[in-house]
Amino acid sequence: MSKNNNLKPIIFEDDEEVNQIISVKIKIKKPIIFEDDEKDKPKISIHPYPEIDDDLSIYEVSMQHIPPSWEEEFNSKKLELKNISRLVDKCKGDILPKNKDIFRAFYLTQKPNVRVIILGQDPYPTLGIPNGLAFSVNDNQDIPKSLFNIYKEISNCYPETCNTPFKIPNSGNLERWAQQGVFLLNTCLTVPAGNAGGHTKPQNIWLPFISHILESVTKSNKDIFVLLWGNHAQSMLPYIKSRKDRILQSVHPSPLSAYRGFFGCKHFKVINDNITPPQIDWQI
Repeated sequence: MSKNNNLKPIIFEDDEEVNQIISVKIKIKKPIIFEDDEKDKPKISIHPYPEIDDDLSIYEVSMQHIPPSWEEEFNSKKLELKNISRLVDKCKGDILPKNKDIFRAFYLTQKPNVRVIILGQDPYPTLGIPNGLAFSVNDNQDIPKSLFNIYKEISNCYPETCNTPFKIPNSGNLERWAQQGVFLLNTCLTVPAGNAGGHTKPQNIWLPFISHILESVTKSNKDIFVLLWGNHAQSMLPYIKSRKDRILQSVHPSPLSAYRGFFGCKHFKVINDNITPPQIDWQI
């Protein structure tokens, strides 16, 4: 076998230049980008997910484990996060998702990488189901009806007759979307177990934080697509600074409303037809 003298070792740089083992170093603040030989495939951005103690309060998690690139947003809302934490701590019973997963959307999608925002309402209120990403569930869980309708609409956009048909997956874990810059954000990040919308009534306790996040990220990049499905998501419109043609609205994908305008909205195709390459690979 001939040797290729042009090959060079891959070197990862570290801020503090520690852990120098065989010229390999790790940097936490910048995501590692894996590039595929096929240029039409999206780049997947991955960075370490922190180990978070379940005993920490929401405020302690938000300050001790600030997601990379979101430091300004979290630090500027310390008082609001402390108040949210206090209100949640007053609630009796289980709070979902687990504290370590409440800010998962922020860990998986760094602010400079946000290309699309899909706004959900609040986490699924069933133990073991929510994983911190809007509309998403963990692997090996039944696919919720709203997410199944989302999959059906994507398959309408990319039927079997097209070059890259979308096949409805067996998994409801949307982590792969998040890694491509799809920010799966709920407008309320917590819910009491068994009480859907429990932290949105009489008002959304997370509104002071989430409204700031939406305004900050869409003001910094007005080309971000924002998907607003249903009245709850559309109530956040005043905080969104994206270009008007990048804000896509329809009814909610719930079985109660999907046939009144969600099916046929073509939002997923509109995004890929107009987004700066690479396109989003919606296949899970």
